[in-house]
Amino acid sequence: MSCSRFTFRRLGQHVNSVFWNASVKVGLWLFTVLILLVVIAILIAWWKPGYQSFIAIVLIPIGLAFITKYQNWIAPVSLLIRNIVSSWQFQWISVLLIAVFLALDIVAANCALKRYRYRTWIGSFNWEQPDSKELEKLVRAFTAFPQRLEPRVILEMVSSRFLGVSPVYDNRVDSYKKFLGLFVDDENVKKAAIQFDQCETCLADGRRPLSPDIWYVSLLLERTSDETLSINLLENRPEQAPHAATADLLEHLFLVDSLEREMEEGDESALSNIRSEAENESDVWKKYESAIDDLKNIVEMPKLDDDTMLIRSTHFFQEAIDRIGTYYILNCALRNSQADLEKGIDWYLRLLETRDKPRGSGPAGTVWLRKPSKLAAYHGFLYAHGIGTPYNRLLPLFAECKDFAKVFRNRITIPYRETGGKYHTKEGWKQQTIHGLPDVREWVEYMLQKGWRYSDVFNAS
Repeated sequence: MSCSRFTFRRLGQHVNSVFWNASVKVGLWLFTVLILLVVIAILIAWWKPGYQSFIAIVLIPIGLAFITKYQNWIAPVSLLIRNIVSSWQFQWISVLLIAVFLALDIVAANCALKRYRYRTWIGSFNWEQPDSKELEKLVRAFTAFPQRLEPRVILEMVSSRFLGVSPVYDNRVDSYKKFLGLFVDDENVKKAAIQFDQCETCLADGRRPLSPDIWYVSLLLERTSDETLSINLLENRPEQAPHAATADLLEHLFLVDSLEREMEEGDESALSNIRSEAENESDVWKKYESAIDDLKNIVEMPKLDDDTMLIRSTHFFQEAIDRIGTYYILNCALRNSQADLEKGIDWYLRLLETRDKPRGSGPAGTVWLRKPSKLAAYHGFLYAHGIGTPYNRLLPLFAECKDFAKVFRNRITIPYRETGGKYHTKEGWKQQTIHGLPDVREWVEYMLQKGWRYSDVFNAS
């Protein structure tokens, strides 16, 4: 009887010991897996292409081997540790945390894969032969991360070359629009541009570039020359969409363009139609003057928040100042008004002061995507010095505004040359744009090397 009791007691103690030790081992394994998943999540989230993933992969077998070999040594060290890891509460919590971090690791790995593909598309782009096959890489890169700047920089740089292919201006514009159409007309590009929260989990915090839909809409206008279509897209932006103040400014710019085209009635090279509208004070002329007043209010808006401060770093802000200055030059041409000429030059000087204000701390400082040829003031410079031909719609303005060339040289070009400024040469006007960089490819590579934030690189728009 006593032997039977002793046997069952020893058997019970043995079974209990086996289950308890097994529970300790399970707890240690869960704890190890949890720590490894946490480390992997941190390594992948802090993404630098290559070695973190390798370290994370190597850590898994090393960690498991370590626990397998030394768990019999670790467990007896502290009875408290054995009691904790063997408890069902600890093990259930570990299982839940493992599930959470496993999900985070899957998301992080997916982002890492997208980032790798993005870098591959950008890095393999053929700058010398930008055909439709190469442009498909930009489409894929933009649709993957529309918030990133690299596709915008490459497209702006490469497409501008088409404006210099043919000596005939109309042919150059047609080639430019046709190339832009390969990108702008793509439905995936349009969808990516207006989906503001796309891939947010794969982007680091920090200052974001200008909202992709604003950049896309500006390209759409150049592709279609249809201000109404672009204005409708801006008007239908969600209320929570970023950079609302800049979008509002761009909408007013498009309205001014639309009214100018309406007054020209299809003839850009003559002022007779616009003069008739102004002399008769027609409805379209009144709308035009009202639109210019609205631009003045936006330009002179106080810096209330980050959104209104961002406007001043964009090329669209410069275009607004440029439009106001050109409005006064137009009045000079229509009414032979010296006072309007002086006001126009005042606004052009304000434009140049805006371009000179330093922003951004990257190797190139402030950099704009658009060429200086988007500004009427630049064409005024070409006209005043006889070193180029302005656009058809600007040439009569400068020609019929008495003393325009003389006043432009005396108030802008000569002072900048005497003080060491940069706006007395064509190359000087290109500075602070991607077209004035020594090597834009190196600049794109710099952006990729900065990782996934633009907190200290530059402002580009």
